[in-house]
Amino acid sequence: MLFGDKSLFAIECEVTEQLDEWDFGHIIFWFCNNAVGNWEDSTDLRGCLNWLNKFSSQVCNRFEDALEGLNKESVFKLLYDSVIFTGTSEIKEKPKFEDIFSRFHISHLGMSSFEQFDILLIEQQNGQQRCLWRHADSNEINECYLPKKEMQRVAMHCCIWLKENVNSGGNVVE
Repeated sequence: MLFGDKSLFAIECEVTEQLDEWDFGHIIFWFCNNAVGNWEDSTDLRGCLNWLNKFSSQVCNRFEDALEGLNKESVFKLLYDSVIFTGTSEIKEKPKFEDIFSRFHISHLGMSSFEQFDILLIEQQNGQQRCLWRHADSNEINECYLPKKEMQRVAMHCCIWLKENVNSGGNVVE
């Protein structure tokens, strides 16, 4: 099932197997016509539902004035490399912002399907969303700009469908 517009932001997912308390399936994100995630991975869709539900329903401050106008490499250095040990970096300087991981990192939304991707979401002063990602095998950083709250809007539609199609019967952890 596809939610959203691949040319902006979309979530594609399907349920493939339901065993007792488990709902397995596939999930990927589409950012500006770029697939992000591993469609071949079979992940716990109830886990994805819980994360997507929290993401779409809880307000989070993803704006930092100092990030406005920075190139994508600088943003990744500040928001990803400053808090995640990559094994190739030297000793890092102290992170410049509060709660970087919880505010800007969103790879967890797709559970194991996004294990090979580093995904960040920041918001501009005008509310526009800026998504940045890279594959673990590459240093190439990609980015996509979206309308205000576009990711949350699409995630909410995906959650409605998932609640109807996974064994949880809508019992989502808030």
